Amino acid sequence: MINCNKREIINFINNFTEEIQNGNAAIFAGAGLSVDSGVVSWKELLRKPANEIGLDVDKESNLVDVAQYIYNESNSRNKITSIIKNHIDNNGEITKNHKILSGLPIKTYWTTNYDHYIEKSLSEAKKIVDVKKTANDLSSEIKNADVTVYKMHGDINIAHEVVLIKDDYEIYDRKNELFMQALRGDLITKTFLFIGFSFEDPNLEIILSKVRIMLEGNVRQHYCFLRAIKISDTKYKKIKHKNERKEIFKYDCNKQFLKIKDLQRYGIKTILVDEYEEITNILNKIKTKITMNHIFISGAYEVDDSCKYKLSPSEFIQSLSIKLIKEGYKLTSGFGNNVGSDVINGVLTATKEMNKKTIDDVLSLRPFPQNNDSANNTEYRKDMIENCGISIFLYGNKYDDNDKKRIIKSSGVCEEFEIAKNQYKILLPIGATGFVSKDLHDEIYNNFEKYYVNTDDKLIEKFKALADESSSEELINNILDFINEIIKFEYSIK
Repeated sequence: MINCNKREIINFINNFTEEIQNGNAAIFAGAGLSVDSGVVSWKELLRKPANEIGLDVDKESNLVDVAQYIYNESNSRNKITSIIKNHIDNNGEITKNHKILSGLPIKTYWTTNYDHYIEKSLSEAKKIVDVKKTANDLSSEIKNADVTVYKMHGDINIAHEVVLIKDDYEIYDRKNELFMQALRGDLITKTFLFIGFSFEDPNLEIILSKVRIMLEGNVRQHYCFLRAIKISDTKYKKIKHKNERKEIFKYDCNKQFLKIKDLQRYGIKTILVDEYEEITNILNKIKTKITMNHIFISGAYEVDDSCKYKLSPSEFIQSLSIKLIKEGYKLTSGFGNNVGSDVINGVLTATKEMNKKTIDDVLSLRPFPQNNDSANNTEYRKDMIENCGISIFLYGNKYDDNDKKRIIKSSGVCEEFEIAKNQYKILLPIGATGFVSKDLHDEIYNNFEKYYVNTDDKLIEKFKALADESSSEELINNILDFINEIIKFEYSIK
């Protein structure tokens, strides 16, 4: 039985994945998205200048007010502008969540962040990015842009113009009317995922309110992530008296509940997570579902009498490739020994029978560089597997480099399995083909709950059938049967 929170997460994964596939998804990124990148939090940035005017940031909940008070003391933005320039975006790296999001086919990003991590991650994903830093940028476009990033509070490179103090928020509606209109339009037509956002931004709350009034309450469904308050949190551990700790915890839980209910007024459904790391797992699951129709075929085999294949490798791989293409899947192959050429032959046969003029839309071939650099090969494998939701593992043997008459298990197939596992791919080692694939099949079968959580006996039996050596046709049917079942199966999050 899946608990209520797990069920909500599964429903979110399914619903938001569908919105992405339909081209209706957007991301709204707050400061929390950049926390793991190594940047200093706003509280820490303001700590020293706040101390200088007699304020303790640990006792203040509204940092916009604190920033305004700092400005008021000198009637100048120089001190805060200097803080932004010297501390934001100078240190840290792109986070895992940045990387996952940049790999999704989402074309619209909104953010209140001044840093460049979103743009950098999208550029590294080889996407053309059109960044809107000011309202004036809305009147021009970058040709053939893949993604538009709206930085509604400005950019570190124009730190003197960023939205930070109360004065900025109070005149934002008038000064940035075009930004407001663009955001209102996207909130009406797209499904947003708010990530790393505390919903304490007064500007966003005004916009959400106006959209709600405009639509008379019939707002579009949006989503946000929030971490559930727990008694084990550091805040409560510091409270020595047990009764006091319980009362404060109870109060905070009620306040979070009321906040969640209030967000529903704007059509924002809260996805509660136990830990922030769970967000990364959820995003990975979304990416896997989106790429589910793209299959990576890993494998290698030698034509050697000592191998004693029960199924003809060449005939089996070609037949499997033909069937997968006809079922609407796209294939990627790293051109493993013999396996790569068998996949090509199968795809060519399928495209000819289906009267397709080109194989480019259904096959991606990624032969390895010839420099034999293991470190580069690992990165190459990661990049190759990244956009495939399912990984099929076949055979996995080769001649020993030191003894060309000796057959050994392929370390490359083992590495590709580990990479696919770490990228949360659906793993299908075909045990019937033997060698590394049999070892991997045994590993998953004997630890099935580790790889497919909240599973059932039906799925386990279908996976077990991948070791059936009776015939190529039956094995191929078993593979497709398992793939169809896993696509329907609502697997949960650990």
